[in-house]
Amino acid sequence: MLAGRSAPSMSAPRDLTRVSVSLWEQGLTDSDIRALFSDTEITAKTLNLGKNNLSPEGAQVVAKALAVNRTVTHLDLSYNRIGDVGAVALAEALDAGSCWTHLYLHGVDMTQGGAEALADSLRKNKSLTVLGLGDNAIEDRGAAALASALKSNDTLRELYLPRNGCTDTGVLELAEALKTNMTVHTLLFHEYVGVKEALLREVRATLAGREEAARRACAMLELS
Repeated sequence: MLAGRSAPSMSAPRDLTRVSVSLWEQGLTDSDIRALFSDTEITAKTLNLGKNNLSPEGAQVVAKALAVNRTVTHLDLSYNRIGDVGAVALAEALDAGSCWTHLYLHGVDMTQGGAEALADSLRKNKSLTVLGLGDNAIEDRGAAALASALKSNDTLRELYLPRNGCTDTGVLELAEALKTNMTVHTLLFHEYVGVKEALLREVRATLAGREEAARRACAMLELS
């Protein structure tokens, strides 16, 4: 090794051709991701890059590589500090025609701006069925943007928003959206501070039966 050069931080195999690839908590940096995505064919269906050391730049590399990829359906970038810039890049990848069905961005330092970008994508996207945005700071404005998108989206099935600083205002927007959106069957808050119990009961009542119906449909598919 040349003097002054540090060893690559990535210890996991550089193989993105397996069906499911998990590089969770491998200490990956933006440089690792850039090298990995430039040197390796990507045919995986599930790609977990969570809890590494990626910045917005790393998320931009992932978004650019996967925007034209037609195999990755499950992408997890949770607990990387990609912020709103990274979220916007991923939203642009959704707009470009990525085939993600599951996107997890828990704990990525996202605020209202990132949520609004993803909401804009949801208005047009026809592939995403699960979106996880817990442990961020999208607050009421971000929740309202997502609620507005749900009114014209008929693909998303599960939306996870725990610990995002939402109050009655944001939850009410989502509750109203669920009255016209009949496809979402799971909406998770885990956030009761500042949210009236009556409002939470209203959301639960709206979703009552949808999740069970979805489970029955999945079971029938597995048996067929």
